Amino acid sequence: MSRKLSFQFVEYDGAGENWKSSFDRFWPSYRRWFLSHGISNRPSFVACEKSVRSHMPELSRIYQDLISVDGLDDTAARFLSMYCPPAYVTGCSQIGLWSSGQPVLFRSYDYSPRLFEGTVALTNWGNTRVISTIDSLWGCLDGINEYGLAVSLAFGGSRATGIGFGIPIILRYLLQTCDTTYQAVEALKHVPCHMAYNITINDCSGDVRTVEIAPGQRAKTLDRPYATNHQSGKRWDAYVALARSKERSSVLSDLTSAQNAPSTQELHQAFQKPPLRSYAYNRGFGTLYSCLLSPRSGDVDYIWDNQLISQSFDDFQPMTATIELSDAPRTPSRFAQGFSSVE
Repeated sequence: MSRKLSFQFVEYDGAGENWKSSFDRFWPSYRRWFLSHGISNRPSFVACEKSVRSHMPELSRIYQDLISVDGLDDTAARFLSMYCPPAYVTGCSQIGLWSSGQPVLFRSYDYSPRLFEGTVALTNWGNTRVISTIDSLWGCLDGINEYGLAVSLAFGGSRATGIGFGIPIILRYLLQTCDTTYQAVEALKHVPCHMAYNITINDCSGDVRTVEIAPGQRAKTLDRPYATNHQSGKRWDAYVALARSKERSSVLSDLTSAQNAPSTQELHQAFQKPPLRSYAYNRGFGTLYSCLLSPRSGDVDYIWDNQLISQSFDDFQPMTATIELSDAPRTPSRFAQGFSSVE
């Protein structure tokens, strides 16, 4: 059985026509999810706006521009703050290292195709250009900024929720305001999150860190350059087993401890097969894409079994791509040799 997934590569010039088009397309589904437990269980607009302004003041102007777009109501404004949203679960693997002569961040994103926005956007909000995979209409699942900071998220494997922000807006904050891994690590110490996540960060110098964040806890910085879907503290064991988080972590550990750093080709080959490659679409944990973020060149390669789309700050091409996702293993990718522009 195969599934088709649409990817939109777009440019958002502020809160303009392209962004409003995406809002009109995805808001009905996001609204149902946001109100799934009733509006009374979501913070008021006043609380949402105040929290953005208090914890991420650099995003406040962008947030105000978005919620001022014609047609957005109070519910949409609350949603776009991503403050105390409903809970959600994903599965991901990510690794930052030196590869093929430069620092890179390679990740796979495992989620339900039905719930995935499928938008990759080049934005120039706040005078910082960012290429990112979008979630919640302006948040980020992963991305890179023009200064060479690359970030990626992985669910932390805990059912605990608390008072704080959804992870996509936190990654947006890092990409809008930070130039280096050190700055991003420091920023994560001061922004409360509503669920547990692992953030892997790399920059132009190759300074790789993984930061574990969880509601009500201090951010924990690890020298480990990779992450899957569990943390060093209390775990949701049933989920960790279902998502094969420990098996995936073991593969990433082997890649980082190899005598010779793996090339981008070898990284792609590793992420193309289980356990890093997941076919569990019916359970909501199928691999929807892999991507290679290259901080020095500003390139992003989106990779599937037999398809590659390269984007960069110097040559971003708006387009729509239809991707076929299969439950069955495919033949080796034709990009297994020399697939990346960084080679």
